[in-house]
Amino acid sequence: MIEAKADGRQPPTPRAGDEEQSGRIVNLMATLRKARSACGEDSGDAEVHEMPKKKTATKTTKKATA
Repeated sequence: MIEAKADGRQPPTPRAGDEEQSGRIVNLMATLRKARSACGEDSGDAEVHEMPKKKTATKTTKKATA
């Protein structure tokens, strides 16, 4: 197919029955739920906690030298 395109020819069309098997389709959400339940995590909502306030650094002023 690449050689045909490079030569400027029409690439060959696939014949019926030549389709490759694409593999099985996986439901990602179902797999995630299954993995979480296997780890012992419940499927409930997560708890939300308020983050502690950050302490800001205190600014120091330089003394003027005379």
